[in-house]
Amino acid sequence: MDKRSQILRAFYQFETVNASYGGGKMGNKRLDVCATAHELLDLDLGGRTVLVIDVLRATSTMVTGLANGAAGFWPVRTVAEAHAAFAVADQESIPVLLCGERGGLPIPGFDCGNSPFEYTPAAVAGRRLIFTTTNGTRALRNAMVQGAAEILPVCFLNASATANYALRAGRPVTIACAGTDDQFSLDDALCAGLLVSKLANKFSDLSDLAIAVRHLYGAMHGDLVAWLQSCRHGQRLLRIGAGADIAYCSQLDLFDVVARYGPNGVTLIPPAR
Repeated sequence: MDKRSQILRAFYQFETVNASYGGGKMGNKRLDVCATAHELLDLDLGGRTVLVIDVLRATSTMVTGLANGAAGFWPVRTVAEAHAAFAVADQESIPVLLCGERGGLPIPGFDCGNSPFEYTPAAVAGRRLIFTTTNGTRALRNAMVQGAAEILPVCFLNASATANYALRAGRPVTIACAGTDDQFSLDDALCAGLLVSKLANKFSDLSDLAIAVRHLYGAMHGDLVAWLQSCRHGQRLLRIGAGADIAYCSQLDLFDVVARYGPNGVTLIPPAR
C-alpha cells in the first residue's frame, strides 16, 4: 500500500472509530428518510445501508464521473482539507485532481467545479478526484462518522441500480438527503420519494417523512425538470448559468452503476457476475 493510501485509510478509520455524536437507534424493519446533512449527526446509523442524495449536484456529478472512468472520488468537508489531501497524494501512481464548489461556483485554483458536464472521460478517466462541495460531501462524511454499515451515493441518474443493490444487501435503510445549507431541499426530497417507492414493499414500517416524500414524488414526477428549476437550489443554479445541469440531473437511470463510499473513497461497485 502506497503512502497516500495509508494516510487516507487511517484518516477514514480514525473518524469512524472516534465518532462523537449519538442518537436514537432506528428499528431494523423501518425505512427512514433524513432531510439534511446535519440531521445525520443525531442518528446512530450502525448496521444500516445509507443512501446519500445530493441531486444538484454532488452525487449526480460523482456518479457521472465514475461512469466516465474516474478511479474514485475522495470527499472532504472543507477547501483546506482538499488542499491537505492533495499535498499527500501520490501523483506518480494515479493522477489526482482538485474538484468542487462553494455556493455553486468553481473554487479558484481547482481543476473542476461541480457540473457533471466537466467530468468527461477525457477529463477524469483513470484519475482520482479530491472533492468538496457545500452540501453533498458533508452528508457523505457525516454518514460515515455515524457508523453506517454501507454508504451509497445516489441520484436520479442511478436510482434503480442503487435501490436494487440496497434491497439485495438486506439491511435496514436510511435515505439521507443532503439538503441545501442544512435546510429541506425539494430536489433531494423528490429523489428520496422515488427511492422510497422502489424500496417500500420490503419494509414493514415507513417513517412519516418517507411516506411524505413518496407522495411528493408521486404528485410531481411528471415534470421533474420544471420542479427542480423552481426549487431554491435550482433557482441558484439558474442564476449562475447552470440551468443545463438541472435538466441533466433530472434524467432517470441514465447509468446502471452503483457507487459506494468506503476507505478508498467513492468508487464503483463491480457488477455482479
